[in-house]
Amino acid sequence: MVLISSKQKHYVKIDCHTYINKFCEKYIDTWLGNMPITENKPTPLPSSPTWIKSFNAATGSNDPKIQQQLVKEMQINYRAGVGEIIWAMTTCRPDIAFTSVKLSQSNSAPHQLHYHGLKHTIKYLYATRDDGIYYWRTKPCDDLKEGPPPKINSALHDLLIDKRPDHQPNVAVAYADSDWATCTKTRRSFTGVCIFLSGGVIAYKTRFQPTVALSSTEAEFMAACDVGRMCLFIRSILWDLDIPQEAATVAYEDNDGCTAMGNAQKPTSRTRHIDIKYFALCEWIERDYIHLERIDTSVNMADHLTKTLSRILFHRHADYLMGHIPPRYSAAYDITVSNIKQDDEIVNYVPTSFTTPATAKASRIFRPMKSDITGNPWLPALWWNESYNSHFLDSMNCGGVLDILDN
Repeated sequence: MVLISSKQKHYVKIDCHTYINKFCEKYIDTWLGNMPITENKPTPLPSSPTWIKSFNAATGSNDPKIQQQLVKEMQINYRAGVGEIIWAMTTCRPDIAFTSVKLSQSNSAPHQLHYHGLKHTIKYLYATRDDGIYYWRTKPCDDLKEGPPPKINSALHDLLIDKRPDHQPNVAVAYADSDWATCTKTRRSFTGVCIFLSGGVIAYKTRFQPTVALSSTEAEFMAACDVGRMCLFIRSILWDLDIPQEAATVAYEDNDGCTAMGNAQKPTSRTRHIDIKYFALCEWIERDYIHLERIDTSVNMADHLTKTLSRILFHRHADYLMGHIPPRYSAAYDITVSNIKQDDEIVNYVPTSFTTPATAKASRIFRPMKSDITGNPWLPALWWNESYNSHFLDSMNCGGVLDILDN
């Protein structure tokens, strides 16, 4: 089974849809064919916090008879299914990297919830089998046809385009993150690392840290050490490919303590125990191989590789990880961004004291739709303002409440 490469006028795309179709064939006639695949913005695992909490706490039985019964009941071999999604993940599907690691932790004794999570992931892969990683050209190749644009699942304001750093197409840039002590069974942390080039990810890793970190800074420092090693490896490959990285590779981190320790080369009294990792990372920074730079968590794409995210956050990071958003240097950038789905009709008569576009964007929430608040008799009590009386109450069809409030 080979990786499929598609060369288009503005981009080069790699995907593995033939592999996904092939291993899903044996499930179509049973459980996969009976599962509805109509969700507009699917995620690898259910996004319900209650389900995720139960999934993380579930522990399967070591009894072989119970495990055999689960295989017959679920109509899928757990280890085989995990192996199938891992192959897709390692080739061109970084969007399921964290999910693959979480599912593989239960290979020895899966619980029924783990089977449900595996089925949900396979369903997600089958629904998005044509998706892949996009690498964008600096200039259009007129000899090739115009390819279909990638599907962008996020709304325009969810992408936070203005907050993202901009880099040249031949400059590699890395992101690192860690989710401290999120494993409730061992209290270990997850490391997420990804490196970008030409608008798409070229290397990524989700790792279950081998030791327990005593602080979030220590967990982030372990992730920074991992991104440093990966940057050195990628720099050597790019040198052989005649794409030398002349400047230090920028590695974005969202932890102030981690970036300060690395760049200042001064450990604190609480972090001296991470001795070897500290000296290795500081030596790479001193030799100008990498440079740690602070970035906001909301646009740190490595966050996608460390935890189960809500639907909005998942697709915000996945759209960039998979290269769905063209870089600014691409000729397709302006067209693609202008075609990104905007919010539906937004209430335009909400007083500025309640919310503004700036605050809504900063808090990453949707403002209320007109259909959500039409006819609500309590709105005049909440938004009472003489300048809005005539327009607001008439539009809400609740002018009769004035008499009640006046009395």
